[in-house]
Amino acid sequence: MAAAAKGRTASGPPCVALVVGPGMMRRFGRQIRHLAIGLVDAPLSVVVLAWEGEDLSALPSPPVSVVPFGRLRPGPFGRGQLEALGERLVEEEVEVLHGLDGTVHELTRRLSDWGDWPYLLTVNDLRHVEDLGPLGRHCRGLIVPSLPLRAELLARRVAPPDEVAIIRPGILPGRAVSCFADPDRSAAVLLAGELEPGGPFVAALEAFAALRAGGYDSTWFVLGNGRGEPALRKRARELNLLHDLTFVDAP
Repeated sequence: MAAAAKGRTASGPPCVALVVGPGMMRRFGRQIRHLAIGLVDAPLSVVVLAWEGEDLSALPSPPVSVVPFGRLRPGPFGRGQLEALGERLVEEEVEVLHGLDGTVHELTRRLSDWGDWPYLLTVNDLRHVEDLGPLGRHCRGLIVPSLPLRAELLARRVAPPDEVAIIRPGILPGRAVSCFADPDRSAAVLLAGELEPGGPFVAALEAFAALRAGGYDSTWFVLGNGRGEPALRKRARELNLLHDLTFVDAP
């Protein structure tokens, strides 16, 4: 089985299979869409391996190829299902797998073993860390979006430090400056991070006050928690910002 995949020679761009579990498109649909588009532009060939009940309308298909699989149930993934999926991925000339959530690690690992494919795994939730199970022999690394997740993985010795990378969620850059450029749109500014005493957020609040004094139409959000939050709220009150500033707890 593995030899069939290992011995195949790809005829086009390198192909990556993104493994998407139940509910992921609902929670991360826009991010997965941007990821798929970015990979296609790389250029790479992209296959999305997704539960057949997922709403995949956000994906650009084509050029993204979709391979559905049956609902994940408790217990091991059926051998017949595994072989059928593996054969489809061989047909697509897949060369690497990327599990996009800890909930699909077992499936990604078993497909990796079946086809002798290297794989990456993204872990998005602390609740999934203890359910990951052992990493497969073809695992090339873990990707997490935050420091707490990385610290938890390292504390549990899931993988060595050089195999756990942080890739923070971000906003795709625009082709031109758009903030305050359209008089019909109000700008929203989001700051996120640890609210430590004396940190850079004080300077940001003062910048907000300067924008407000200059007549710029904008609304501001501070996302995070920390020991410096009471002082920041006090400073925001002194700058008369509370009408336009919202403090949001970190998720």
